[in-house]
Amino acid sequence: MSSLKTPEPLKLENSALWKEVNSLVEHLYGRLSALPEDEKWNSVYKIRTASTDLVFYVGMALGNGAPMGGEYEWGNARKHAAALKTIYRHVGRLKLMELDPDVMVRLDKIIKQIDEELAVAYKRIDAVNDAELKPWLEKYRIWQEMNKERN
Repeated sequence: MSSLKTPEPLKLENSALWKEVNSLVEHLYGRLSALPEDEKWNSVYKIRTASTDLVFYVGMALGNGAPMGGEYEWGNARKHAAALKTIYRHVGRLKLMELDPDVMVRLDKIIKQIDEELAVAYKRIDAVNDAELKPWLEKYRIWQEMNKERN
């Protein structure tokens, strides 16, 4: 068992990232009606799926207070933010919807924040792994010394 203290989960309502993700998703949902009828099924579905999953995984990551948690959720949040940016850009290039440059900038900022959170999560994992591995490394060192004496 790890000796590191479990951090307190961040309340979603206090998180600037959570607020920004939700604001952006609401903005995008409002623009989906501009898509032509023949594209609504495919493009709207992809944008809604990526948006919903982005909100879901950011929420899970912010709410995860376990020392070994977070990297999976942040990784998925990044994946869905990148997917949302890609499909939004694709819809704009096909001239199905006018691209809002502000949306692209906001998505880039969100991805950057998620990358920063992911880096913190990986550092936390490394610290936990190092703490849990330390006793085993000491046992291995003792075992090596005992075997040196035998040979």
